[in-house]
Amino acid sequence: MRGPVVSSSFEKERAELEAVLSSDRFSRSPQLAKLLIYLCDKYFDGQTDQIKEYNIATEVLGRPEQFDSSQDAIARVEAHRLRKKLADYYADEGAEHSLKIALSPGRYVPAFQQTRRPATPKSTPVLDAQPVSDDCLELPVSTDGEPPEVSAPDLDVRNLGAPNLGSTDVPHAVSIPEKSPPAGSGWRIYLLGAGCLTLTILGFWRVLSHQAIAYPGPGNKSGIKGSIASAPGGTAVRFSAGCTTVAYTDRLGNRWACDQSASGGSSASYSHRFIARTNDPDLFQNARTGDFYYNVPVKPGTYELHLFFAEMVYGPSTPAGGGENSRTFLVKLNGHVLLDNFDVLADANGPAVADERVFRDVHPDSDGRVHLQFFHELGDPILSAVEIVPGSPGKQLPIRLVSQEKSVTDQQGRVWGPDNFYAGGQLIVRKDAITGTPDPSLYAAERFGNFNYAIPVDTRDTYDVTAYFAEGYWGSPLDRTGSGTGSRIFDIDCNGQRLLNNLDIYKEVGGMHALAKTFLGLRPNAQGKLILAFQPVVNYASVSALEVEDEGR
Repeated sequence: MRGPVVSSSFEKERAELEAVLSSDRFSRSPQLAKLLIYLCDKYFDGQTDQIKEYNIATEVLGRPEQFDSSQDAIARVEAHRLRKKLADYYADEGAEHSLKIALSPGRYVPAFQQTRRPATPKSTPVLDAQPVSDDCLELPVSTDGEPPEVSAPDLDVRNLGAPNLGSTDVPHAVSIPEKSPPAGSGWRIYLLGAGCLTLTILGFWRVLSHQAIAYPGPGNKSGIKGSIASAPGGTAVRFSAGCTTVAYTDRLGNRWACDQSASGGSSASYSHRFIARTNDPDLFQNARTGDFYYNVPVKPGTYELHLFFAEMVYGPSTPAGGGENSRTFLVKLNGHVLLDNFDVLADANGPAVADERVFRDVHPDSDGRVHLQFFHELGDPILSAVEIVPGSPGKQLPIRLVSQEKSVTDQQGRVWGPDNFYAGGQLIVRKDAITGTPDPSLYAAERFGNFNYAIPVDTRDTYDVTAYFAEGYWGSPLDRTGSGTGSRIFDIDCNGQRLLNNLDIYKEVGGMHALAKTFLGLRPNAQGKLILAFQPVVNYASVSALEVEDEGR
């Protein structure tokens, strides 16, 4: 096993990884970016002996512990795609990089290769400094003596051109043709240099201003120095709690800033442990623990708050053992109790299980900030991530999922997210198109087996749930028995109450044909979940998509 990287090349390799992840190619391929981060993290940590096909499939690609590489080539397929994506990147955007990341055929361990750069023409000096950008010309303005805040995207260290003032990464050198400055341009150069110097000083000022401060309480007029940037009107704020390295891009392409807004508490890391009920397990690999709070500036309006948790310490098969009531804590929103005696282990119904709580109709306090406080009751509070998105007054935003690894956009322009919140079953893709629907892409795959979904919703409302089905096997050319009716029968429950008995898709609409079933007035359980259970009666249960809509009552 290679020892941890401690030489100066470590920082250069880290910088190269950041450059690759910031590229258009990888920002549009979150799964490949996730795989590259995993491989490089193992390389940087000196754990290349752990880079194995099984670990990649189960820790990165969401395969279950029963994964069998002889039956499922997902790791090899994704490694091939990553190898090709890297080759394409270095043939175009990264062609001038002196350091390149390579993935040799048949291997999963990344290699950082030094390449010989073309000779630099004498008329083209190379500057070992960050290129001048418009950021030097249009500095944010503060009128109250405080350092100005940058906008929310600036907290994402992978955004191209975003001024990450706390970063130590050095961008690759750029070439600028040597030209004599035009007459009278000396004063412009002087002002430009002064502007960039001001920005540099401002960066140090902002770093120093991120020290912990006392929370004066909701409605305070004295000016709280929250360090997460304000969200422009109509945009979302997302950040990973306890994160200290790089921002994260989820399966939908949303970017989660690294935690830079907390006061109090400390960061914890759980080193790529398997997390159930999520298609974004990396979001739960870090956490903030202890007593802490956030002061998040947002524009006036109605928002939806999502809090993400996972109990990584207590419970069966965990390092500390124990069970329920090993950790409970209090959560306040703008000074009002949001969750009391909150036990993540009980709420998620197990350790290392993603747990999401949703709260609609959230508004900034009178000081223009959303205040979140976490206080211990029994053991330290723990938090994985925070999401604040523009909401709809009186109603939770719809939830739409397809039983596929990628999102789907329907004919109405609505985005259906990749499969999430599930336990049990597995996915299978159907090659033949489904008839009887304007959106056959929603039925291109299915989850089958004995499985359930825990859909997070606001506890105050009732919901309509529509499940989308198609019989893609029985009675189709794949079925050598030529059977149909009676070959697949299953029940559907919600929070223990029967919704549908003995559903036989083929009996109702035949094979390869769309079927939708809507269930009205469903109430969440005390943990804010709609537990939708698909239970086999004959053969396996199956579903292609789910849609949850707030009835607004």
